Amino acid sequence: MCKCYALIIEVAEKNFISGHKYAPILYDVDRGCVFDVVQGRDEKSVTKLFDFSP
Repeated sequence: MCKCYALIIEVAEKNFISGHKYAPILYDVDRGCVFDVVQGRDEKSVTKLFDFSP
């Protein structure tokens, strides 16, 4: 039996260190689970969030 469901994900920035140290995060909105966190604040960094290759 297939247990498929709609997955709602969001890309946001999180302040990890007091000041202005932000990192993009990819997480599941419904479950509140973080999938990945990368360094940088540019388009290349956000693209890394969606690179699921090993």
